[in-house]
Amino acid sequence: MWTSAAITRMEELIDEDDRIEILTGCAHVLPESSIKPLRDLYERTHDLEELRRVWQERFVEELKRRCDSLPQEWLDTVVREHWGEVGVRKGDVIVVTKIPENMPGYFGARDGDERRYHYCHCSRIKAVFRMEGVRISPTYCYCGGGFYKSNWERVIGKEVKLRLLKSVLGGDQVCQFAIHLPEGI
Repeated sequence: MWTSAAITRMEELIDEDDRIEILTGCAHVLPESSIKPLRDLYERTHDLEELRRVWQERFVEELKRRCDSLPQEWLDTVVREHWGEVGVRKGDVIVVTKIPENMPGYFGARDGDERRYHYCHCSRIKAVFRMEGVRISPTYCYCGGGFYKSNWERVIGKEVKLRLLKSVLGGDQVCQFAIHLPEGI
């Protein structure tokens, strides 16, 4: 309830760009040891598509290692839907979709509410899904979006803009962000 009130108050008092900056700054980020090889590749080639190809290969291999006996059907969904750090490029925008935090729970869910619960990585939001009558604005999801913002900025060495496209807090089945690349990338 406190978080819901805080986000509502933030929306009343702070403009959208500042809210995004504040919340993205709270995100979990990949360690520098994960970012450096990608940054080195990009600095060497300045080829965004080569970067994305290598990054996607690495992501899929890490996913296979982390998720014991990941069914091929689930992996196919992750790849086909462009879930993960690399996303899909649409001009000067990278559209990224988070992967489910609990893949067995997500893919085995009986309904949308259960699927959203298993999808979300945030324990605070998971608790809200179990509380009757408590809602939190999707603005809160910019915290999770900061993961992608930080990763992309550190890899390409330039600031990116982030916008929320879909959120489980808004009733969607996934959380999705648009990463607006700077000119010349």
